[in-house]
Amino acid sequence: MIAEGDLNTGHLMTVLWSVIFGAFALGTIGPRIPVFAQGVAAAQDILQTIKRVPCIDSLAEGGERLNEVKGRLEFRGVSFIYPSRPQGNCFLIIFRLVVTVLRNVSISIPEGKFTALVGVSGSGKSTIIQLLERFYDPIEGDIFLDGANIKSLNVHFLRSQIGYVGQEPVLFGTTIFENVTYGFDPHIHRSL
Repeated sequence: MIAEGDLNTGHLMTVLWSVIFGAFALGTIGPRIPVFAQGVAAAQDILQTIKRVPCIDSLAEGGERLNEVKGRLEFRGVSFIYPSRPQGNCFLIIFRLVVTVLRNVSISIPEGKFTALVGVSGSGKSTIIQLLERFYDPIEGDIFLDGANIKSLNVHFLRSQIGYVGQEPVLFGTTIFENVTYGFDPHIHRSL
């Protein structure tokens, strides 16, 4: 092509160096392809989480609101499992590993009494609180607040009636009082 005049030396060198630089770039990207694949898989998990419609809608306006909350709690035959938990009493449900955290738990806590949940790590103490706040629903049994099934209560109302500080709370760089007030809804608690 050069002898016929269709291609000059400059064009030939440009094409040659372009091929060399392109091959070098492809060679350096090769080891990073698994990282790109992991990123795509992670993005799919995130998008599925964002698109998931929760079983318990904490923003729903419907549901009962009690006129007065006295604080009598009752768990009747409550059982609960977390999917894909690696420890504990395991069994398979449709090829998915699940762990029984609570099995047929019945507790009655009278109003105005201090009650301690005591047990070894993983025995279900935090799960009981999460069920009470309706972050999850039990697979069996019912939970009652002052005689009302918590499934019939407005979720926002229910959670506004419960004060909970976890074992390892995250605190902001301010006073304890101000940290506590961050959890209050000013429309409900006007006395602060």
